[in-house]
Amino acid sequence: MSTTSFVHELKTLAAALSESKTIHISGLQGSAPALLLSRLSILPNSGFIIISDDFQKSQDLCRDVAAYLEIVPTENPAPELITLPPLPRLAYRLTLRSGRIERERIKALAKIRKLKNFLCFTTIAAYADRLPAPAGFYQRFSRLEWGQTIDREKLFNQLEESGYVRVPVVDEPGDYSVRGGVIDIFSTLHEEPIRLDFFGDEIESIRPFDHLTQLSKKRECEYMKIGPAREVLAPPDLDQARQRVRQRFVELNDSHIALGPALEELSQSPNRPGFEAWLPAFEEQWHSLIDFFPGDSVVIFIDPLELKEQFEDLNQQFNEGYERALGEQRLIYPPDAYLMPLEIALKGPDNRGIININELNYTIKLNSNSATLNDRLDENTCELRFKTRDNIYLKNSISQASATDGETPLSAAATLLKEHLAQGYRVFLAGRNQTTSERLKALLLDYGLPADPVPDTIDDSAGGITLKTVRLSRGVQLPTEKTLFLSDTDLFGSKQKVRAPAKHRQESREAFFDDFAEIKLGDKITHIEHGIGCYRGLKTLT
Repeated sequence: MSTTSFVHELKTLAAALSESKTIHISGLQGSAPALLLSRLSILPNSGFIIISDDFQKSQDLCRDVAAYLEIVPTENPAPELITLPPLPRLAYRLTLRSGRIERERIKALAKIRKLKNFLCFTTIAAYADRLPAPAGFYQRFSRLEWGQTIDREKLFNQLEESGYVRVPVVDEPGDYSVRGGVIDIFSTLHEEPIRLDFFGDEIESIRPFDHLTQLSKKRECEYMKIGPAREVLAPPDLDQARQRVRQRFVELNDSHIALGPALEELSQSPNRPGFEAWLPAFEEQWHSLIDFFPGDSVVIFIDPLELKEQFEDLNQQFNEGYERALGEQRLIYPPDAYLMPLEIALKGPDNRGIININELNYTIKLNSNSATLNDRLDENTCELRFKTRDNIYLKNSISQASATDGETPLSAAATLLKEHLAQGYRVFLAGRNQTTSERLKALLLDYGLPADPVPDTIDDSAGGITLKTVRLSRGVQLPTEKTLFLSDTDLFGSKQKVRAPAKHRQESREAFFDDFAEIKLGDKITHIEHGIGCYRGLKTLT
């Protein structure tokens, strides 16, 4: 097997993408979609946007792509792998956005505009969501360098206009504080806050510091980057925004809705709950995630039928939220002001290559009301059918041999591996950690199956088992290329975790407390200082 799988299919893909065709791919079973995605760096396109129906699927797919890049490296430079999470649907909810998620998105968008070789994994919700204009968004990015002279008042204004909040002590991203000649900034583009020491208007030193102890670190930096604290920010001039709000007020024609409070909200802090709902007033032109990507980037839809179902659920949530907001007598915009129409979202952008990946062997018309089997393709479409096989058959064979022949699962697995090797297969085995890999190597050796580390180059004619310590959710078989990719879970199944690592537990706690959209009035919550209480809503303090 060569370092690039699917050589013929990739050539066909490149030719079709050069003509901006819609490509329907089917037959990619198991982790074959991840294997294909890991080979896309040989194509001339700058980047690929991979869209799933769920962000957990996006993360799993990204992890599998990273695994294949380790197991079978490509001759071309490996692409940068980026995950871009969706934001909670808050257009009709007076609740705070998740700061952690928004920071992840801002960092991802900051990377995308500079990269020439990347894969971005996201969801249909993030793809179809309305966003601010890329030009205005990127104008909020800046860089401060050691020795630079800058008017401090202008710096304060820049931070405020970018959504930063002036506080006594910097504690989280989006905060800044001023103490004499010292300015602390927790930029959304840095993992830790940065302390600027000024001598007059000249930056004398740039150092990170611990936000818990407030102590500076010894490490000095040449520069720091500043990104916007929020995605949605008010423009400097609100006259046009106020005019659009007045126009919407006339359209609603409801005497119970007050115009005055709505106009006042436009100039309030972007950190106020529900501020994102005014994006249609701030910007008349529609922008979405695709506008942030290079013009030659390609959109890849994973399982379009599932995307369609997810989008319909999303659309229903928006419609219900809109009706609820009108019942609360709020001046609000309709769902199509925040969410792409279904036929546009699932069709993909014009003048770009589109790839639809379906596991089964059929083609789906995304802009139709139902999935149609074997639709006739027109001149603007191309169909590719891969021959791959899921490793479920291996699990079933191992289980059956253990039940009927009295073999142990490992003995049955070894027998199957020997059969594949006798047929000329090259086997790649992934162990999720070093301990698992060493255990697999020792167990296979007991059955006369030596497993070696994956070499730097792979000889097409070589057989045998190569072992890599990498986390792969599941493998796949390529019958045409006589190649078998196996994960440890393919052989032994997944294990339940008794206790997650500390880092994962911390991330889970952050995710729980960050998603304020899920907290309902009357819910019991625990305050870090005051203990258990009952949630009665959010109040803006002036």
